[in-house]
Amino acid sequence: MLLFCAVANAASAADDACQRAAIPRSESLTTVLPALSGEQFIHLQGLASQCADAAAVLAELAFWGETQLGVARDLSAFRRYADLAKGSAEWLGRLRLLRAADEIVSAKAPAERLFAVQQFNWELLSDSVPRRQYALAVLNELRWYVPVVRRREGGNSWGLLVGASGSSVLSMDKGVLVLGDADAFARTDTRPAAVYFPADHLAGNRQLRQWSMPQGRQIGRLYTVYPDRSDGHCTVTRLNAQWLLTAAHCLFAASARNTPATSLYYYPSPLSRPLYRVAVEQAWVLPNHHRDLLSGNVLAYTGRDLALLKIAQAATIAGAGDDSEGRSPMILELAVLGREATDLVSYSYPSDKQYDSLWLSQCASEFYGHMPGAALAVHRLDCDNSRGQSGAAVSRFDGAIVGVLSARVSGGDGGVGTAIAAFTPAVLADIKQIVQGQLPENMHWQVLGF
Repeated sequence: MLLFCAVANAASAADDACQRAAIPRSESLTTVLPALSGEQFIHLQGLASQCADAAAVLAELAFWGETQLGVARDLSAFRRYADLAKGSAEWLGRLRLLRAADEIVSAKAPAERLFAVQQFNWELLSDSVPRRQYALAVLNELRWYVPVVRRREGGNSWGLLVGASGSSVLSMDKGVLVLGDADAFARTDTRPAAVYFPADHLAGNRQLRQWSMPQGRQIGRLYTVYPDRSDGHCTVTRLNAQWLLTAAHCLFAASARNTPATSLYYYPSPLSRPLYRVAVEQAWVLPNHHRDLLSGNVLAYTGRDLALLKIAQAATIAGAGDDSEGRSPMILELAVLGREATDLVSYSYPSDKQYDSLWLSQCASEFYGHMPGAALAVHRLDCDNSRGQSGAAVSRFDGAIVGVLSARVSGGDGGVGTAIAAFTPAVLADIKQIVQGQLPENMHWQVLGF
């Protein structure tokens, strides 16, 4: 009887601890991990052994990793916290699929691995778009845990090397996962932004919902207010603690008059912290003319479509320090895009998607042209774009940023794609000087204050 009372009291104390704790909950698959402070993270660690909900949050953090909190991706830590989270409401939802991903990587018995693959195929064949997208995002996260392989005959057929002996490849065929022999694949040093994409995508529109911020990046939304009280949204990428990269046209009303915005606000993480915003105090833009876009002169329009924004409140980014004079160094690599066709990736916040969610696009690029005297070269992606994606950084697979998304453009094949404002050596030199507090030397830049 005394033992029963002791157990009951312990259970009651654990319940009380969970009820008192402000534990972030993920109500559905449409939400990403909540933004936690260091103090909240430490508090959850202390509760994990008593409170399944706290353990569930820590299990997700261990699987995805969290740069700001210094949490490394760690399947061993994930397993430990997931075992403590069995009483959590998350157990049958998000953690169930994360455990299946762990089984694909670590299961010794082939039957266990096959069952885990089937769990993902049930999700991939679901009528629910968020469920399909979440399953793909979980699978793509495995590229940090196991080797990425590529089909020997080339192309973009990627897979993951799984199994105790590395003899099986997890690849996708007609929208479902299959386990196949590794002989048809070869290891690659290139780690793509994603291994698997939706099977129901249209050709040339390869988009995937992202459920965590890309490693080493901070990609946010730019909210713009114009004199007539209209507003707009674009995507911005953080270059360092105080400077952002986007497209110049995001700062002007969409008319031939080229009316500049009256105020700009940067939302660093729109989904996890929708109310947190930082004011933009200054912008450096290449002279930009909407009338060129309205008249169809893409080379002239996109050839100047670049802006650097200075935020009023410098914020710390993991991995970025300040130099001795207080200026923040560049933390992202910028590069010139060659004229050869290649595959590129971009992360953005399309306005036609719900929940201010971050989406990854993987597109094929081709050189479009370079107007004499223009600051930027123009390349065309075979992906279409929507409002909100303008200004998104475009990168090679190695992570180097080569330009920003500018405008929709027609191709020689009659299809619609996206024009990239691609860096030139002169513009790259100017960007580095501006970010370091020096005056640019190669191009004429316009400075706007807010």
